[in-house]
Amino acid sequence: STWLGLRGLHDRKTMLEEEVRRDGWLIARERDLRRDLEAALTRATTEGVRWLDQLLTASPNKRPQHAPALFMRGFLAVLLADPATARPTLATAASAARDTTQPRLLAQALAMESVAANLAGDHASGHRLLDETRAVVAALDDLPARLALLQAEAIDGFTRGDLEVFRSASAEGAQ
Repeated sequence: STWLGLRGLHDRKTMLEEEVRRDGWLIARERDLRRDLEAALTRATTEGVRWLDQLLTASPNKRPQHAPALFMRGFLAVLLADPATARPTLATAASAARDTTQPRLLAQALAMESVAANLAGDHASGHRLLDETRAVVAALDDLPARLALLQAEAIDGFTRGDLEVFRSASAEGAQ
C-alpha cells in the first residue's frame, strides 16, 4: 500500500516535470491544481453519496425526517450526472418535504428534479416540474427557493434551446 502511494507520487512528479518542460511552470502548475480540485470534488461527492446512502438505508422508515438528506443525495446524483438515481430520490425528497410542510425544501427538490429530468432528456417532465416549482416559490418570500427556481429555469431554457429564457434566468440569478 505504501509502495503504491509512493509510486503514485513518483508518477505524478514525473508527469508534472514533463508538463513544466513542455508548457512552462505556470501552465503546468495551474493544470496540476485543477487536477487536485477535480480529485477533491470527486472524492467529496462519492464520499457524500456513501454516507448518505448509509444514513438512508439505516432507518428507511423515517422518510419525512430524511427529506433534507434525500434532497442532498439527489443533488449529488445530479452532480454525478446520474439522473436515474437523482429523479426518484428527488421525487421522494419533494414528497417528504410536502408531508412535513417544508416549502423551501419542496421548492429546491422540485427545481433539482426538473434539472434531473432535463439531464435525462425528459424535457416535458422537466418543464412540468418547473411549473410546479414556480407555484411553490410564488407563495414564498425565500431567496434560496427563488435561486433554485432560477437555476432550473436557466437549465430548462438551455436544454430547450431557448437562449432568451436561459439569459434572463441566469442574469436574474447573478444579481
